Amino acid sequence: MMTNLTCDVAIIGAGTAGLAAERSARRNGAKTLLIDEGFGGTTCASVGCMPSKLLIAAGNAMHAVDQAKVFGVDASAKVDGIAVMARVRKERDAFVAGVEKSIDKLPNEVKIEARAKFAGATILALSDGRQVHAKSVVIATGSSPAIPDMFDVVRGRVLTNESIFELKDLPGSIGVIGAGALGLELAQAMARLGVETMVFDMGETIGGLKDPHVAEAYHAILSREMPILLGVELKAEPEGGGVALSGRVRSRAASASTICSSRRAGHRGSRTSGSRRPGSRSMSTGCPTMILTRCNVAARRSSSRAMRITIARYCTRRRRRA
Repeated sequence: MMTNLTCDVAIIGAGTAGLAAERSARRNGAKTLLIDEGFGGTTCASVGCMPSKLLIAAGNAMHAVDQAKVFGVDASAKVDGIAVMARVRKERDAFVAGVEKSIDKLPNEVKIEARAKFAGATILALSDGRQVHAKSVVIATGSSPAIPDMFDVVRGRVLTNESIFELKDLPGSIGVIGAGALGLELAQAMARLGVETMVFDMGETIGGLKDPHVAEAYHAILSREMPILLGVELKAEPEGGGVALSGRVRSRAASASTICSSRRAGHRGSRTSGSRRPGSRSMSTGCPTMILTRCNVAARRSSSRAMRITIARYCTRRRRRA
């Protein structure tokens, strides 16, 4: 016989939003159930803003040395890529452990480790065979990177925000495809750490900015540190141990901006019928990033006067590296 559980508020997903929703509802007297398939911590702590800020801090440290001469300070430094990434993971793991401790403090009767799908407006069918009848349901399943089909041929060389922090060493070069905040900040951090970096975007603006004057100024500032190409249609092919990218810039905005890969709706503790398969959505400015490693960049003009971009394998020295 199927067991029924009842509550005032059922929350699907134990990420940052789900944990906050559960605590708020329980604090206000509601009976809650928090459903997650793994209770593995939050995106922010494990693969999001926290580890990315650690990488940014390392990049800023090197950038400060590079700019020291402006202030009359003669300084030099070398980047130890292995040490940089080891520190990122060490501190990231401490953040995740802190989140896990907070989850462990939740009442056991609140936590349900299972997947959920809707069997009615406020009825959830769990993967363990039980049903949850709630007055209200909060969907806080987050999202996950969706790699576009055009990159299937080089999928083994693709990094997303969920895998980049696992690199043992900084790559020799990267092509960053994704012009949201995460794509831009990771690209800038890598560039400042001596990684040959180039950013691409199918969109016509940078960072999802709406004001054209602000976007133009931001574009110009970031372009001092790395090439950023907008309005690019890309094709990827394996080349040696790396990736070759070729593409056509559709507009005149060919000097700087960002490229985004789309993200599909998350499934933290949930199953959504009719969801898109990875890569089925088009890329658009403002989405999280996709990164192709070990790319060296060269650009030339084609006979049609459209910019052509070719990225060949990076195989020699890295700038300012130990």
